[in-house]
Amino acid sequence: MEELTDFAALVSRVVVMELELTAMLDRLATEPSPLPKIPLIGRGVRHTAGRQSGFKIMGPSGDETDRARECMGAKAFDDFVAKANLLFERSALRGPADNNEIEDLRLLGWNPEAVTQIAERRTAQERDQALRLDGGGPWRHSRLRDVVSARELVIEFQDMLPRALRERGLKISDVIPDPQSARAFVRAMPSTDVSIELKTAWHRNRDKPWTANDIYDIDACLLYTSRCV
Repeated sequence: MEELTDFAALVSRVVVMELELTAMLDRLATEPSPLPKIPLIGRGVRHTAGRQSGFKIMGPSGDETDRARECMGAKAFDDFVAKANLLFERSALRGPADNNEIEDLRLLGWNPEAVTQIAERRTAQERDQALRLDGGGPWRHSRLRDVVSARELVIEFQDMLPRALRERGLKISDVIPDPQSARAFVRAMPSTDVSIELKTAWHRNRDKPWTANDIYDIDACLLYTSRCV
């Protein structure tokens, strides 16, 4: 990955959703956006979480980066930071080298299983939805997109939307006063629109077996679409 891309990275699905939600809510809010503008494509592991790349030298009184650069000299400091950054990116891609390192990382909160668990939980939600759709009614055909859109807003934005509304002093009724505006709201966010279209198409087929790989594919497609937009 280093040789081919120089650690090029996309921001995560969650960051993309946060940014698109911010763009929608900022049309209604009088307060400035609490989130910075983040390029979709950047460099390194930190960028995937929507954070700026680079290191800071922290001391007892806070950020000592400028002081350390002055003490070491600009060139020596920049060389040190470049080597440290390269080591960090290589280590992150490589993963832990042995069991001792795994144990140390887990003590610091490292939990690689969490990603798989989240994907499995989201897969289970789609399986449960498929069973509900099998119960009859017009939902799998004439009203399927509305059902998927509503669930997308309720499930994928259940933590993000209430927090974003509070930060701007808005209520949900200010954003979504009626069903028509609800449809427009979710469809105006490109990544959410992609997710809705894929899930709608797949739920039309009652024989579709949902797996965690489907969730990964949907996330990959929405990230690519957001990059193109």
